[in-house]
Amino acid sequence: MSAPRLNVGVIGGQTLANELESAGHTITCGIDPDDSGLFDLVVIDVDGGLEQVVEAIAPHARHGQMYIHTSLEAGVQVLDPIEVSGAIVLAAHDIGDNKWLTAATDELGETIIELLVGECGGTSIPVSDAQRLAIRTALEYHDLAVEMAHDARAMLVDTLGNPELAEVLIPADSSPLRPVVAVEEYDRMHRTIGDSGRAHMFASLVRRHAELRNNQDLELWAISQLDYKE
Repeated sequence: MSAPRLNVGVIGGQTLANELESAGHTITCGIDPDDSGLFDLVVIDVDGGLEQVVEAIAPHARHGQMYIHTSLEAGVQVLDPIEVSGAIVLAAHDIGDNKWLTAATDELGETIIELLVGECGGTSIPVSDAQRLAIRTALEYHDLAVEMAHDARAMLVDTLGNPELAEVLIPADSSPLRPVVAVEEYDRMHRTIGDSGRAHMFASLVRRHAELRNNQDLELWAISQLDYKE
């Protein structure tokens, strides 16, 4: 017997919603928070203002519903105002290759999020709230390093005047999407790095990233961290 299909409402992006739709669930995108109580499952996929969305939803949440947010940094506790209604609150963030960092408040929630991710053909990786910022920092560190590989290839093009040869010497990886990250966010990430060598390298990568983006505020922050570490 197949698992029951859910009526899913979506606020914000559609990454998780698309996966759930492929698994056979009914998806309604762009719902109003006032209508969130009409759905079995509500996906909150917003880049900013998560707390404000939760506050708008909370008065309409009801017992037995499920709510998932997709933020990497925020833990499941951000959904506490919704949980007091008796709803089941979950977190799931896509880190690529259909692997999802997940969290729940109890064993029932852990089982549900594992089943939902599994239905989408993905792998659930449970993480604690305390681990989230460190994970975000490591992923940003990786993306900055990939950006530097593209910068190195550009240097070869400048030197050789031959993009094809530069491509052979430094094959192109897919460039990560580079959303704008505030100085304050980089500062928070930098503070999680206990290893001084990694902290220095992280700040160096951020400095070059800022130069490439002509972001003077971020570049000044990175310089100050390099001076501090030295």
